[in-house]
Amino acid sequence: MTALHIALVYFSATGVTQAYARVMRDELLAHGCGVQLFNVTSYASRQEKLPVADFERAGFVVLFSAEFLGRHSRNVGGWRVLPERPDAEDFAVAQEYAALAVESFSQTSPPAFRLQKPFAYDEILALRQSQPQRTERGWANPVRIVPDCCMCRACETECPTQAFAADTGLSDPGLCIECMHCVYICPEKVVKVDDHSIDTYAEWLANWHLTDEMMNAKKSRIITAAWQAAS
Repeated sequence: MTALHIALVYFSATGVTQAYARVMRDELLAHGCGVQLFNVTSYASRQEKLPVADFERAGFVVLFSAEFLGRHSRNVGGWRVLPERPDAEDFAVAQEYAALAVESFSQTSPPAFRLQKPFAYDEILALRQSQPQRTERGWANPVRIVPDCCMCRACETECPTQAFAADTGLSDPGLCIECMHCVYICPEKVVKVDDHSIDTYAEWLANWHLTDEMMNAKKSRIITAAWQAAS
């Protein structure tokens, strides 16, 4: 059997998805596959076309999916969502996922499936698309908290949506997706979000009828049947 050549394309603002991608890469390499990682987090990286011609079966057919857990991006502002995740159990699921990919991609005509949409998906999507662009800064829009820094400009050049301006130290609320990438990568840790985010964590838990114990009990899982996506 010809060795598989697999592309792993990922967006990772906080480093969590990148960690999973590297675990999958190592597992795929152990199965004798060729692997290329494509990090599309930065805006500039997404302006270049992926070299899909290099991959025999390039396409967008869903064969299976997964839910991989990790710390929330807003933990930088005081939230406590799975702060120690991903852990060894999560990475073990990622290894199983990579092994499943080898098995599926080795088939001539692997079966595809359509993910079941969450309830009210279309209504929520329509509501978000109809909302006006934000013009006022919210607590989750990062800012530089000191007037001077080393001006490495990583906050600006690595921003996924070109929302952060290194010269002013401000993020554009209309462009910012609140991924916190600029906060995570700042070498001097001078890009922050408002401390009010600590208060919103309790509100978020209450709104979703969640507790820290319930969150910590959640497990990463592989989805191989359409109905599992909405369960």
